Amino acid sequence: MSRRQAREVALQALYQIDISGTDPLLALDLLLEILQRGLPADDLSFARHSGSAVFQEQFTLEGEDRDFALDLVTGTVRHLEQIDGLLGQYSKDWALSRLARVDHNIMRLAVYEMLYRSDVPGGVAINEAVELAKVYGNDDSARFVNGVLGKIWQEKVQGP
Repeated sequence: MSRRQAREVALQALYQIDISGTDPLLALDLLLEILQRGLPADDLSFARHSGSAVFQEQFTLEGEDRDFALDLVTGTVRHLEQIDGLLGQYSKDWALSRLARVDHNIMRLAVYEMLYRSDVPGGVAINEAVELAKVYGNDDSARFVNGVLGKIWQEKVQGP
């Protein structure tokens, strides 16, 4: 498994948490259990995306990749207020409540990486978010995600 797949698992867990209010650790554990059992993607309502790297085969998320996914989920949830504050500030003309939930969670994940993961370059976090948006979002998601995250990276993280 790769970090890209770990991000995809983290996104799935964050989406589940956002929709149902599930405990972050429970959401991640349940998702990993489903994936380990190798259920077909058709059985997973949240995994019907043909571009999904995760749901193409049975796998186990272990070691550093599991730790990475766990940190992405728990860290994003822990810093949700600050992350959503930035997203609200930089999502020009879009109230957070109007954003598609998948786009919102993709950007939450990337902002967490940009602010709190010194081992992930900002450009990588943005590129990975854009790739997730291409798979899970609508036709405009990738461009929107790239624009918002690029502004946050440029103005807030790198500084003027």
